[in-house]
Formats: sequence, C-alpha cells, structure tokens
Amino acid sequence: ACFDPATGAVRWTARIGDAGDQSDVLEDASIEATCVVSKGLAFVGSYDGCLYAISTEDGSVKWTYRCGGPIKRAAVIVDGDVVFGAHDRRVRRVDADGALVWASDDLRGAVYASPVVAGSVVVAATTGGGAAHGLDVSTGATVWRYRATRAPIF
Repeated sequence: ACFDPATGAVRWTARIGDAGDQSDVLEDASIEATCVVSKGLAFVGSYDGCLYAISTEDGSVKWTYRCGGPIKRAAVIVDGDVVFGAHDRRVRRVDADGALVWASDDLRGAVYASPVVAGSVVVAATTGGGAAHGLDVSTGATVWRYRATRAPIF
C-alpha cells in the first residue's frame, strides 16, 4: 500500500507475490522485504522469488524479475540499478528495466540480509557457513570471502 505521508490516506494498493513454500503459515503475508524507491518505482522482493518494480504513481507492476528463491530483505540502488540477494544463494544486479546485469556465483548459502555497498564492493552475508562475501559492484565477481563463524549470518 502507498500512503499519503501528510494524511495517512491510502493512495493505492497492489497485491503481489504469494506466500511460496510457507503458504500454510503465512496465508497472504508474502512480503518481508522493505521496498526501496528510485525514479518513480518501488522495488520489493517476495517469497515467490520475484523482485517487483511497482509504479509509485498508481501501484501498477511495471516488471517482474524471477530468481530461484525467496527474496526476504531490501534491495539497494546502485547507479540506478537494483542489487538484491535471494535464498537461491546468489546476489543479482538488474537494471531499471528489469534486465539482468550480473548474477554472482553460488555463494554456498542463502542471502538473507540486505546487501551493503561499500565503494566498488557489494557485501553479502550468507546462511551457509557463516560467510561474508565481497562482490565487484560492476561484474558480480567474488573479490573476497570471509568465514566469520560456522553459524548462519542473518
């Protein structure tokens, strides 16, 4: 839902996604990720493994990018592109039209936390083996990997 910040009135609503593999407990609560807004579009991931680009004007879905697992945390905007992680163990960068710019190699664990951009590196934490990964922001190639713990990093 989009609200008028001054009055709290609902400007529009959009129903997207589904509860994916947790539909038995979540019913229609298929969104955990916070949306991020850039240039008139709100980007939000869903349990159905899709990143949705929604018009901030009217709530219409402009495009959908499907990956192989739920997207549970917020994306980040990098030079107008959208960078996000998913439970399919990869980080992706898509452009403002929804075209894939790059996808990381398998990071050996679900990407549960939002990625963070630090200069020319995207930092992604994974649940597999408690590792943090540094990825080149332009190519998605692994720059470094640090295993912090054997427990998952959320």
